[in-house]
Amino acid sequence: MTRLLARLVAPVVVVSVGGCDKTTSGTAVGGASTSVATTTTSATTSQAQTSLTITPTSSSANDVPDADSLGPFGWRPPAPGVDPILIGMDAKAAAATGVFTKTPAPKDGCAEWPAEPGMSIETVYVSRTIGVAAIVARTGPKIHTPEGVRIGMTAAKVHTAYPAFKVANTQSEGVLIPPPANSKARYRFTFDDSGKLDYLALESISQDCYG
Repeated sequence: MTRLLARLVAPVVVVSVGGCDKTTSGTAVGGASTSVATTTTSATTSQAQTSLTITPTSSSANDVPDADSLGPFGWRPPAPGVDPILIGMDAKAAAATGVFTKTPAPKDGCAEWPAEPGMSIETVYVSRTIGVAAIVARTGPKIHTPEGVRIGMTAAKVHTAYPAFKVANTQSEGVLIPPPANSKARYRFTFDDSGKLDYLALESISQDCYG
């Protein structure tokens, strides 16, 4: 969560695409130490094991992204046989994919679920109220949006993919861009000092994990 916290302490620029223009900023809420479904608690805690049920957001086969594509509804691992991670997905279903190293239940706000090494996503934030609230890409050029945007890409190329985004916005600590096909989600972009994309996440516009 440290990486996301560092990105959320400065103003956010909103790029309106398809009518979504909600601005957010703030600080992420830490996860809890209790576990989802059959995941047991850490040996360093004394809390009892609990289970968590979150009503999943409905989705169809058309919602499933291409392999290693982040969005507009979620992410599908390139490995065969692993289920996609979708925004709004039930916490138990997300935990059952086996993508994460640990799956603590949200206690106050949201829980942070780190992905297994080698996965092209780094972290997923799971909300007690909406399930999977945000999916954060791992640093590197592997994962991409359906429009071809990936970490390491120049601001000019991001503008080509999303014309509403202006290159001058790279000075902000957060640029929010709704995916063209899903008005209930948005991308969060940040750029390094050289104007290259260095942070990519897909989040629900209803996320209650930060800001």
